[in-house]
Amino acid sequence: MTTRRPDPFDLVWARTVVQTAVGRMKEECLRTRRRDLWEVFECRVLKPAMEGVEPLPYEALVTRFRLATPAQAHNLLITAKRTYRRCLRTVVAEYTMDEAEALREVEALGEILAQAGA
Repeated sequence: MTTRRPDPFDLVWARTVVQTAVGRMKEECLRTRRRDLWEVFECRVLKPAMEGVEPLPYEALVTRFRLATPAQAHNLLITAKRTYRRCLRTVVAEYTMDEAEALREVEALGEILAQAGA
């Protein structure tokens, strides 16, 4: 089975939307003094996805952020992912007509990036 390559224009669009959402998330985290959310997202999601590095282990996050348990680190990651998804939906909502179209656009983004292996 061959993987279909996305249209180059679609790929540029998808990457631009994701970069915009990531930038907004970082700004929001820093503005609200939630650097921990940003750094957990960066260490566990962003760098592994963009740079191919291994995600920082939860035990290392416990030490880095002076948390009590790995479960706390996992909860931070869940909150960070929710923050990212909200930022992504906000970016997409700026050029879509309604919530249903925004959801379709987010799904299309995921498909394009998956096809590209990004």
